[in-house]
Amino acid sequence: GALLEGGWLLELELAGTWPMGRSPAGYAVSEKLDGVRAVWDGQQLRFRSGRPLRAPDWLLSALPPEPLDGELWLGRGQFDRLSAIVRSSPLDEAAWRALRFMVFDMPAQPGSFAQRYARLQAVVAQAEQAWLEAIPQLPGGDVASLTASSTVTARCASPRCSDRTKPACTALSAHSSSGAQ
Repeated sequence: GALLEGGWLLELELAGTWPMGRSPAGYAVSEKLDGVRAVWDGQQLRFRSGRPLRAPDWLLSALPPEPLDGELWLGRGQFDRLSAIVRSSPLDEAAWRALRFMVFDMPAQPGSFAQRYARLQAVVAQAEQAWLEAIPQLPGGDVASLTASSTVTARCASPRCSDRTKPACTALSAHSSSGAQ
């Protein structure tokens, strides 16, 4: 998917279904959160569709100038409550303080996913905001601990993967996610 930002397109990864029998070796694997997909284009927070997402000024002013792609998240099993908070008018400042922006990529950053994730970790650390987190990525060989209780998303972590040559894939477990992105 693509999102227009300042006259240029941000390429957003959209997860597909993990092919049966494919080894997760060479992939970075993370829990697929049941949140609201949010993209920070460097100036405006947006839904994945590109529509502006109203958020409190304290949150927007603390975000870095680089575009970020992630999920607004309240916790497991909290999608309906999260959706109500994000879509409320007027903004419920107190409720927004309970949310986290869980970031998994930097769509304008060049390089492989591993390179973008390293930059993402540095940007998040520099922001020093408890509600802004890089979603932990595990090597594909460590996926068993996640898939037992979660839906996971895998992204190619090999330096041989150029920009988005292998799309993100989601492997559904017994505890499949129910929320829409």
